Amino acid sequence: MRIVIGEGSCGIAAGAQKVRSALEALITEPIGSTGCIGMCYLEPIVDLYEGKTDKEIEDFLMRYYKPFFPSRSQTGELAYSFKDKLDPDTGYMVIVFGYDGGITTPLTTVEFCTKPAGDPSKVTFDFEYGAMTSRSTYVTITPSDVSVSYLAIVVDEETLEDYGGANEESVLALIDENIEFSIRMGEFENRAEFVRDYSHRGVKTGSFGLVPGMKHYTCAVCVDKDGEFASAVAMDPFMAPEENATTASVSAEFGKFFDGDELADLDGDSYAEYAGWAVLPVEFTLKENAAAALYTVYPVDLLEEEGATDEDIRNIMLDQSLIDEFTFFAEGRVDIQLEWDVEYRLFMLAFDEDENASGLITADIPALTKEEASDASEYRPIE
Repeated sequence: MRIVIGEGSCGIAAGAQKVRSALEALITEPIGSTGCIGMCYLEPIVDLYEGKTDKEIEDFLMRYYKPFFPSRSQTGELAYSFKDKLDPDTGYMVIVFGYDGGITTPLTTVEFCTKPAGDPSKVTFDFEYGAMTSRSTYVTITPSDVSVSYLAIVVDEETLEDYGGANEESVLALIDENIEFSIRMGEFENRAEFVRDYSHRGVKTGSFGLVPGMKHYTCAVCVDKDGEFASAVAMDPFMAPEENATTASVSAEFGKFFDGDELADLDGDSYAEYAGWAVLPVEFTLKENAAAALYTVYPVDLLEEEGATDEDIRNIMLDQSLIDEFTFFAEGRVDIQLEWDVEYRLFMLAFDEDENASGLITADIPALTKEEASDASEYRPIE
């Protein structure tokens, strides 16, 4: 019998690791793993393979995969590549059949097993850089052996200094810290889970954030299935371009505000999240040569208490890891949820197409009171 657990990001989020732990405590057979198969609503999925008959396979396919057949069926000759998508040293079955609202032909099946992964200690990496601005770059990472899993990061020299300098030990310490932090925050139960979600095999192209004018290192290290490092760290240094001055700008217009409780009462399905808040519609407009903009809001009392300067706020807004957590995209109409009777300051940054950032743009938001809120009937939904 062969057991396979769906352990893509959707499976992990649904509790696949707990299922694995429970099964490992009950049986001695090896348990395989697979990534996302497009059935996220059924996760965590466990497949059992033990000499299933064609009828059992047909029933399984029609039960779990039927919704996908109409859009994925093919006619004529088909050549499909599974390059870099299969796990090493793992058995698979290819199933081919006719389909017209149901299975119309006998199944044709072919089983095969992928080769074991290569020696991670012998893997080398090639790094190629694409379009680069002062704040981001595309990097294509090509390993010498596509069967081996690896983690990759781009890190600035200043960050590495906090870990002891630009060397292999510092890179491993930084990656270790990120893995352990994710585990402590409950995103993953262990290092193996983290690696299954974040490691790569084969050629990987990704976009990475940069600090303008600073030396950076693209780093890659092989990992085993348990999440342990399995090779030396490959480090490739490069310089990020300096930031240039820009005329990019953004403006914000606001006036009427609303009681979130009244909006939730008006339409609970659409506005339940507004309950308990003052809701301030804001219209952001990109100006000059702005290609994008960000905004954030802070209580004025908190800014004064912390002694936060405009430069402090600008640095926070330029931290790409905080987007959608503390900073948000400013374009078009946005409903900002605020506490009642608190003065706020709205901060904005605009970026041109080369990602050069403007100076900090601010607007004060007076304390909003329930007595002055506009009637909910005057609220216009975001289009």
